[in-house]
Amino acid sequence: LVILLGCQTTAETSTPGDGTAQSSPATTPAPKESKARANAAPNFTLPDLNGKPIQLSDYSGRVVMVDFWATWCGPCRRTIPDLVDLYKTHNAAGFDVLGVALERQGTDLLKPFVEKNGITYPILVGNGDVVQSYGGFNSIPTAFLIGRDGTIREQFVGVQSKATLEKAIAKLLAEPPPA
Repeated sequence: LVILLGCQTTAETSTPGDGTAQSSPATTPAPKESKARANAAPNFTLPDLNGKPIQLSDYSGRVVMVDFWATWCGPCRRTIPDLVDLYKTHNAAGFDVLGVALERQGTDLLKPFVEKNGITYPILVGNGDVVQSYGGFNSIPTAFLIGRDGTIREQFVGVQSKATLEKAIAKLLAEPPPA
């Protein structure tokens, strides 16, 4: 019995395939410019659906879920309603979701998909460089939960239950903001 839990992807192509679902503490090494903090989340600048550049560092001091996904990925599509709800529920408390879409067609495909699916959190157009900076993973959905201190605290590969995500988010929101 084979269950499709995730989608395979490469840094530059979007090819559906098999994946696994798991949650584990992140092991992404800190970028060279941030050796002072273990597991510092790599900063990136990516365009949103209107072409406006968005940086991860714009969300400093907040808990951020960086979710790598694609429209063709069934497990990714199943995760979206939970992320929309979690964003709506916890945004005022300091939680954000940044959806990093790995699509060849870019905004032409993404804009109608986002509207149709009621996605209210920012969607960014991803690329191979950002995938490589986060460890070069090859399955989506893959999400990184970043603490208020800018470090990667959890990595989620595959579909996760809303309860699992909620618990991890609540734990990080309960921590005091960095001084």
